[in-house]
Order: sequence, then structure tokens, then C-alpha cells
Amino acid sequence: MGKGNKEHNDLYNELQDAYLAHGDTAQLGKMYEVARQVARNYVQKYCRTKKLYLDVEELSHDAAMYLINRYLRPVSPKQSKPFYVKRLSAYIYFGVMKVLYADYKKDVEIISYEDYCSMRLKHEKISL
Repeated sequence: MGKGNKEHNDLYNELQDAYLAHGDTAQLGKMYEVARQVARNYVQKYCRTKKLYLDVEELSHDAAMYLINRYLRPVSPKQSKPFYVKRLSAYIYFGVMKVLYADYKKDVEIISYEDYCSMRLKHEKISL
């Protein structure tokens, strides 16, 4: 991923400079697209090496949004400068790892075996 990351880093830095200079949200959208593409590459590589079947699109979206949300936060009084990414690949890699290993607490609905069978039969009838 060496050469591709350099191109992504350079493109992202150009977009980032334009966004920070003018506050143009269209640039932020382009930054998201570049970040999502890099995140998608990392997630796909991770899934291949670990032999996992995960929702690559959702995970890459979450990782890219992790980065983009940093720009949308107000600058704290402790910071002298707004948030700036020097190397996109490093931040996105961290975002991907954070998304993959985050402790999401999701409600799990417990259903009986009979309800499961009836739902499965309804699904099979619909798909026929």
C-alpha cells in the first residue's frame, strides 16, 4: 500500500488545506471520500488476513467518520491550532482499529426457537 498511500496522503493534505483555509464543506466531503477509500483498503486487507466476513462498507464509513468528526469539533481553548492530519494513512489505520475493536453495546433481542422457525419460514416464502 506504499505508493497508493502517498497519493492519498498528498490529495488529502491538499483538500485539508483548502478546507481549513476557507471552511468549504464540499472539501470536507471530498476528504471523507478519500479517507473512506483508504479505510476500505485497510478493512479489506484485515478481513483477508484474519479470514473474516465483515461489513466492509459500514466499517470503512465509521472509520472515515471518526476522522472527519475531529474537524467538526470546536477547537478547545487548550489548542492553539485546529485539528490537522499530517499522514492520512496513520489516522485512518487508527480509526479502523478503533472501529474494529470498539465495544459497541447493542441490544440483542432474545426470541424463542419457535419464533425463529416461523420467521425463517416467512423469509423462505418471500424469497421463493
